[in-house]
Amino acid sequence: MIAGAVIVRAGRVLLIRRSAPAASLLWTFPSGKAEPGETARHAAAREALEEAGVVVEPVSLLGERVHPATGWPVAYVACRL
Repeated sequence: MIAGAVIVRAGRVLLIRRSAPAASLLWTFPSGKAEPGETARHAAAREALEEAGVVVEPVSLLGERVHPATGWPVAYVACRL
C-alpha cells in the first residue's frame, strides 16, 4: 500500500516535486510505500517527514483507491502541521 499525506494549511496544499516523475506524475503529495505492519496513518506521517521535512499529526483517512497508472492501492491521510 502507498500512503499519501494530504496537508492543507491556510488554504495551501503541500506538494512535492519529484526529481524523476513516477507514472508521469511530477507533483504529488508526500507519499510512499508503507512498511510491513505499518498503518496508513503512520506511513503518511513518516513520508511527510522523509520527503518534505515536516512533522505532522495524522488526523483521518480521507479515502482509498487503486492508482490507475501503477495498480497500487493508495490511502490518502489528512494530516495537521
